Amino acid sequence: MGHYLVFACLLVSAHQVMAQSPMRVTPDSIKVTNAEVVVRNATKDIPGYLYNNGNGTTAFKITGKAIQFTVGNAGFPAAGDSIYISSELVKRNVKVWRYGLLQPANSSSGVSIDTLAGKVIFRPALTLKERIYIEALNSVDLSL
Repeated sequence: MGHYLVFACLLVSAHQVMAQSPMRVTPDSIKVTNAEVVVRNATKDIPGYLYNNGNGTTAFKITGKAIQFTVGNAGFPAAGDSIYISSELVKRNVKVWRYGLLQPANSSSGVSIDTLAGKVIFRPALTLKERIYIEALNSVDLSL
């Protein structure tokens, strides 16, 4: 009788120890460890985030592209230029900062943005050593 009681206690304690270990779902690529969910899939090399759509569903969203440059540096517009073209800006919501100030879009004293061509027109023209930051986001409208 005593052997059965010891065996039952060992069986229960072994089961409890197994309950505290990480769980792996073999056919899928999900791992749960200490309340952290790690999902591995085909998008592992794409920077982005999981967005909660509501009703228990989530979707993977790509954040977009950020471009930062100083006027006159190699590969970027020179002083006096007023146009910057990049394929990274096509069909995205584009915001532009000059010297850290957000520029009004499509105005006579800011920037004009053509998202179909990926083109930004600066007004007034760019000056030497001016610092420009361009952000092109997907699926987000941050209109002013």
